[in-house]
Amino acid sequence: MPTASMSEPNICIIDYGVGNLHNLRQAFRHQRADAVITEDAAAVAKADALVLPGVGAFASGMEGLKRRGLMEN
Repeated sequence: MPTASMSEPNICIIDYGVGNLHNLRQAFRHQRADAVITEDAAAVAKADALVLPGVGAFASGMEGLKRRGLMEN
């Protein structure tokens, strides 16, 4: 009995001004997964999975998230 095919998850790499996002997207592609780079809050809200790169620069990263309206103040 065939199984229903599952669609690929909607993966968003959050662009908040920190991190090497294009290399990260290439890593997903290498694993045969597609991810989009976005700073759009609506796209982030609809995503099945989120990637928040650059945790080594956490303070500046949090500021970048706030500036882009990706989190509450």
